[in-house]
Amino acid sequence: MPVLVLAALIALAAGQIAAFIIYGVDKALAKAKVGRVPELVLCAATVLFGILGSAAAMMAFRHKTSKTSFKVKFAVAVVLRFILLGVVGYLMWSFLL
Repeated sequence: MPVLVLAALIALAAGQIAAFIIYGVDKALAKAKVGRVPELVLCAATVLFGILGSAAAMMAFRHKTSKTSFKVKFAVAVVLRFILLGVVGYLMWSFLL
């Protein structure tokens, strides 16, 4: 496997883990009734780091799953993530050709 592909896979996995941890930290803070991670940060983690890690954390921690306003924001973040991946993929493909 080429080194660049391996590096990309590692980066993607690390991003998913980072998103999972950010959601987990917010749940822990919510349970402790201390400061919270802003929803904007949670959505940014979804866009920048990954949908799977965010969604897995939401299910694992049962966090933000019943809040309709956040579900809408999460859906927008998912769409933005796909757009981001499309743009990055297009740019990478353009440079490779």
